[in-house]
Amino acid sequence: MRISIISEGSYPHKIGGVSVWTYNLVNNLKDIDFECISITYKDRTIRYESENLKNVHVIDVSKFPKNKFGESDVTYEIAKKMIKGESLDVNDLKKLQYFSIHTDGYINALVDAHNGDADFGKYFWALTNVFATITHMSNILRREMNIDLILSLNVGFCGLLGSALKYKFDIPLLCTEHGIILREIEIYLKRTKLDPLTSQMIKNIYASMMKTSYEHCNMVTPISYFHAEHSTRNGCNPNKIRVIYTGIDLERFTPKDSRSKNEIVIGNVGRIEPIKGTKRFVILAGYIKKNLENARFWWIGPVDDEEYADEVFKLNNRLGNPVEFKGVTNKPEDFYNQMHIMLMTSLSEGLPLAALEAQACGVPVLSSNVGDSEYVCFDIYYCDDEDILSCAETVLEKIKDIMENWNENSIFVRNWVTEFDIRRMLNEYIDTFELLTGRKFL
Repeated sequence: MRISIISEGSYPHKIGGVSVWTYNLVNNLKDIDFECISITYKDRTIRYESENLKNVHVIDVSKFPKNKFGESDVTYEIAKKMIKGESLDVNDLKKLQYFSIHTDGYINALVDAHNGDADFGKYFWALTNVFATITHMSNILRREMNIDLILSLNVGFCGLLGSALKYKFDIPLLCTEHGIILREIEIYLKRTKLDPLTSQMIKNIYASMMKTSYEHCNMVTPISYFHAEHSTRNGCNPNKIRVIYTGIDLERFTPKDSRSKNEIVIGNVGRIEPIKGTKRFVILAGYIKKNLENARFWWIGPVDDEEYADEVFKLNNRLGNPVEFKGVTNKPEDFYNQMHIMLMTSLSEGLPLAALEAQACGVPVLSSNVGDSEYVCFDIYYCDDEDILSCAETVLEKIKDIMENWNENSIFVRNWVTEFDIRRMLNEYIDTFELLTGRKFL
């Protein structure tokens, strides 16, 4: 049995929670062969290797795509629908391999959608940056693959490609959701400062991919009920939804007595990028250190957005370097077991894997109120970046409360996360694979 995973900016090339989740799935289901179609930007280094990961097809979106098989009429109809935020039908998906930004049909679709309010050059290249990835994907659709099931890791580009592959090979499509795709696009667009028309068009394109994924997949397995509600609100048939909460290795992530008695270590494990709220973490750290002298703040994780990271490091320097940036690690459990509190500052989350790992190590997690944090984290706080001082005061008081009964709180969070055992997740996915394919895997 062979399953094709479709990933974007994650497994097996990028470090992060989705990559770890996928690696845990692949590496623990050794009797199943996997391959991966990885949509990535430049990075081709495989960071998560498993014997049963048999092949990786790379779609490198840093390069301008080529498609000599592009058809103008097909491209026009698909682009027009997506710019309007409409779902693609079966006929569109069967012809997606003929989509190309190098056709007159593509130019005409963008011209027809442009109302004259936006600078056409900026509008054209912003949309082309998105549609170029679909042109890259169209080339994959002309390859032959021996696969029995498709597992798409999001309902954006991955779900769109998975929908087309479903009809090409007449096999089931399973979509899983780890983030909130439209929320993440909104955060991205705020940083680009594009005009309203162009921003709305890009939102529409992602909405089109989401609707297409929901309509054509056989099943959606969100990692929490928060995600399931989001899927339903955005048009997914509730009968297609099967929530499978993520799982962690409770033997690897376990409490150890390696914490300082003289300091309070407050950390975060995640990529340095806007969506993780690294700037917010630095600002909160700067305020709290002035009021809690024995506090130390760590950020553990790689740079994902170099421009944003430069802004973060400059901010940290201006505030007197309240945060120590520890870089990349393949043993986060060593850092968790030195922390007293994990402070999450994300602007958007699904169900944060790092929060579960930290609490399995006995670290209470204090999180911004995003995604399913209210369910999985020890405590939450509300943060308005326009009133960051009020937020900092709240966080400071919550940190003091947690530390006042730290031992009891540590035992509580460890016991709480035992329901997220990876063996439960694996068994539920085996059941799902067997249900969709009609075949026994193990």
